[in-house]
Amino acid sequence: RDGGPLHMWHDPEAFEFWRSVGFGICRFLEDNRTPAAVASACDVIQDVADAARQTGEANIATMALAARSRIQIDYARDFGAAVATAVSMGPFDDSVDVRVAAFGQHALGNAHRCTGAIAPAAEAYQRALELWPNVCTSERAETMFMLAVCLGRMAAYEEAYDRAKEAADLYLRCAPSLGQLSSVHGHLEAANLALHGLSLTKALRPLIRAHALLEKDHRRAPEWV
Repeated sequence: RDGGPLHMWHDPEAFEFWRSVGFGICRFLEDNRTPAAVASACDVIQDVADAARQTGEANIATMALAARSRIQIDYARDFGAAVATAVSMGPFDDSVDVRVAAFGQHALGNAHRCTGAIAPAAEAYQRALELWPNVCTSERAETMFMLAVCLGRMAAYEEAYDRAKEAADLYLRCAPSLGQLSSVHGHLEAANLALHGLSLTKALRPLIRAHALLEKDHRRAPEWV
């Protein structure tokens, strides 16, 4: 090769395609949770990221490294390595798709959170939230929820409470299969935050919302109990 771009990033499908590649590897590891399989997946993904960078495909490199960081969290349980991988994505310039940059920042937030570095995690989630386009509803909801969790751990209860409620409302705009129970989680997190640092009255409101969402279709769900 002459080192030129591979031209493997084709909008508008590219983001979903490369994200699905990472999800597919994770699904494979669900059934093959051996150290050898996990290590091999990490090595292969790193090779993909390196090749993508060498040929000018920054978007693909970032998506690959975000997937590698997730695997290091969920399957290798090596949180330090997950942070190192996420940090290696580096700063994002204008050549990177804004969704990819947001995805990378969210992955960095996840890695920091798992090491207990809550303030850096919150900063990464905040950057991701600022980057996600408004049309990325489920992604914005997930980032906002994780930001709420971090803010709660930092005792910023009022802001965390507001973020958790916003996430719950956003989740309801997603597909029903994802949206309702995820919205319940947002409301329950808001109630938990209110109990820890606000008031019983503020805790009651999201609990009522969660109860209403669960009562009709999810009485067998653990959340109902």
